Amino acid sequence: MLPTPQFPTVYVGDFNSHSTNWGYTTENEDGERLCSWATLNRLHLLYDVKQGGTFVSGRWGTATTPDLCFVTTDFHDPPIRASRTILHNFPRTQQKPVAIDIGLHLPRIEKPLMPRWNLRKAKWEDYTSYMEKNINRKPPLPENYPRFVKLVKKQRAPPFQEATGKIIFLAGTGSAILY
Repeated sequence: MLPTPQFPTVYVGDFNSHSTNWGYTTENEDGERLCSWATLNRLHLLYDVKQGGTFVSGRWGTATTPDLCFVTTDFHDPPIRASRTILHNFPRTQQKPVAIDIGLHLPRIEKPLMPRWNLRKAKWEDYTSYMEKNINRKPPLPENYPRFVKLVKKQRAPPFQEATGKIIFLAGTGSAILY
């Protein structure tokens, strides 16, 4: 039949065999042999009855699953991390494509693109003089913080024409940090 796996292996194919293990109402000889082979080689069948069949017969109006995926198990019996998803029909065919995802899935973290400033190109003298002229007009109170932010954003353009980004000013220290 099929070779015995010596290392982590995935077997995928249209096995064209019937078994109740993958949604058929009856079993045929090929299905029985395939089940025996999978059991003897400690293989795990990726199959979910909720996903439906991979072959939709136009003539009989039935959905069956001849397309199977077996994965090996390790010494402690958990199978290789894998999942099977049946996709939508291709036009003019009775077969549905099957996507097999294998391995560890780490979520992709989407974070917004944060513009950066090139602080070496900033016109610090212009920025400092503008801030010194205007900052003293506003008392350092929490309710004035939005006005302070507007002041910083308003002056951001001329001194930083050649760069982009965000600066956080540390209250009471006279220091700024880039993020």
